[in-house]
Amino acid sequence: MANAPGPWDPPSRPARRRPAMGLVVWIVLVVATGLALWQLSELLPGRQRTTEDYALVIRNVIMIIAGSSGLIFMRHIAVGRAARDILIWTGIGVVLLIGYAYQDELRHVTARVMATLVPGYAASSGEKSWC
Repeated sequence: MANAPGPWDPPSRPARRRPAMGLVVWIVLVVATGLALWQLSELLPGRQRTTEDYALVIRNVIMIIAGSSGLIFMRHIAVGRAARDILIWTGIGVVLLIGYAYQDELRHVTARVMATLVPGYAASSGEKSWC
């Protein structure tokens, strides 16, 4: 009890906080994106740039900043969980992309499945008609 501060002792000074690692990662990401955009514009020198091009670049940078601002508040990165989440979202994106690319073919599949499940639903497949 001898080390416990008394009511008249001055309050202890709070420990200095180090900058969050997420802030450093976020700043590096924003700077790398800016440098990548600059380098990309240098690789395509013959193209005339319009104000619409600059507006699109600004919009995309704002979207990247807004989407990546969550890195500021991260305390630590669970690499395994992050990799799993990235793979899940990549898989969802691939499935959506394939569905969009083969939407005409999938309409025929949908019609055949509906004809199988619902009596009286007519589905055509080429010259034959499935009933």
